[in-house]
Amino acid sequence: IDSITSRARSYHVPPNIVVTTRPSAGELPEPSPDRFEVLMLAPLDTGQRNEYLNKWCLVHGIRAADGRTLRKTFKQKSAEPYIGELSSNPMQLTILLELLHQQGMATPTQRTELYDSYMSLLLAREANKHPQSVKKHRTDLMEIIPFLGWYLQSRSEERGLGGRMTSQELDAAMRHFQRTYEKPE
Repeated sequence: IDSITSRARSYHVPPNIVVTTRPSAGELPEPSPDRFEVLMLAPLDTGQRNEYLNKWCLVHGIRAADGRTLRKTFKQKSAEPYIGELSSNPMQLTILLELLHQQGMATPTQRTELYDSYMSLLLAREANKHPQSVKKHRTDLMEIIPFLGWYLQSRSEERGLGGRMTSQELDAAMRHFQRTYEKPE
C-alpha cells in the first residue's frame, strides 16, 4: 500500500486511495499514518441505527405497514440486551434486520437461540459467496465458530486481550478443538 501511494504521487492525476482494514493485533503492518488519514469506526448511535433501518427497508422494498411493523419490532427488540449489542455494528445490524424481517416478534431474545439463528443466517449469506466451501464445511463451522467465540471470550477475560487473537493462537485453538472433540485436522 505504501509503495503504490509513493508511486502514485508522480502520476499526472494522482489517485485518491482509500484503505479499509480491521485491527490486525500487530500481525500485519498498518498503512503509514503520514500517508493516510486514520478514521476509526464508532458504534452506531440510535439515530444512525434508525437511519440505517429506514434505508435498509427502502433497499429491500419494505414499505407501508410492513415497514412500520419492522421498525416497531426493531425498537422493541433493541431494548433486549443481546439484540441491542448487535445493533451497534453495521454488519451485525444487517443480519439482525434480516432476522427481524423473517421472524418478526418471534426473533429469539435469549443469547443461545439468537446466536443460533444469527449463525444460520450468516452462513446462508456466506454460502452465496462461497457455496462449495460452506456446503462442504457447514457442520464443522457450526461447531467450531461457537467454540472459537467462547475461547476468545474466555482468553480476553483471563488475559485482557481486547477480543483479538493472532493467527497462531487461532491455529492452536482450532487444533485444540479438533483434538479434544476428535475432529479431523
